[in-house]
Formats: sequence, structure tokens, C-alpha cells
Amino acid sequence: MNITNLEATSSLFGLMPHDMVTLKRRIEKWNGLVRIFVHPMYEKWRWPADLYTNTLHYKEYFKIEKGLAKLLTMNEDSTPPIIIMEEWKYMAHLQQWLTALVSNRGQQVYVIPTVLNNPTPTIADNYESA
Repeated sequence: MNITNLEATSSLFGLMPHDMVTLKRRIEKWNGLVRIFVHPMYEKWRWPADLYTNTLHYKEYFKIEKGLAKLLTMNEDSTPPIIIMEEWKYMAHLQQWLTALVSNRGQQVYVIPTVLNNPTPTIADNYESA
């Protein structure tokens, strides 16, 4: 998913050959380093917004969100590739959150849909059946 071009919403598993080459070059540039976030905002989309902001650990959750946003808005020459693993059910929420970052300078973001409450990737065409 590209935060400056939300038409490209395919998962890491659906990359076009030229996108795979681009990712490979970025990984090589960073000597194999890739930043992978597994359900980084696990709590965020499980609560109504007013309840989420009043949870006991909201300050810690917000630090995670703010830190990830900072990394995502960095120019891709300044950071290794970023992969976000998110539950298939919350991929639309992730896309909305990434849309809010569009006004900032950004980079290619790669996503992997996962099984609910589990970091296991799902490659099902129909995520609801996973």
C-alpha cells in the first residue's frame, strides 16, 4: 500500500514484478534491514474512539501510533522498508489511518493481512473466510 497512492492497496503478496524489484533494491540498500510491525495498533480499532482515548494504557498506545506515523512519513531514503501486518478485518481502518498521513512526505508501505487475533498471514482472496 502506498500512502501517496491509495489505488495500490494490494498486500505484499500481490506485488507486481517491478514493485518487487523496487523492494529488493531498498532491502539491499539497507543491508537486509526491514522494519516489520505486527498489529501495531491492535487496541485502536477494537474500541469506539471515546472509549479508546479513555483506556488505562492510552498514552502508551498513542506513543506507538505517533512513532509509527513518524517513521511512515520519513522519506524512503532515510529509513528501511516498512511492512505492517494487520488483521484482515482492520485493513480498511489501516488504509484510513494511512490516508491521514498523505499530506506528509511519505514512502511505499507494504502490508500483510493476518488472521484475526493472530500474526499468521492470510493470503485468502476473501478475507472474511479466513
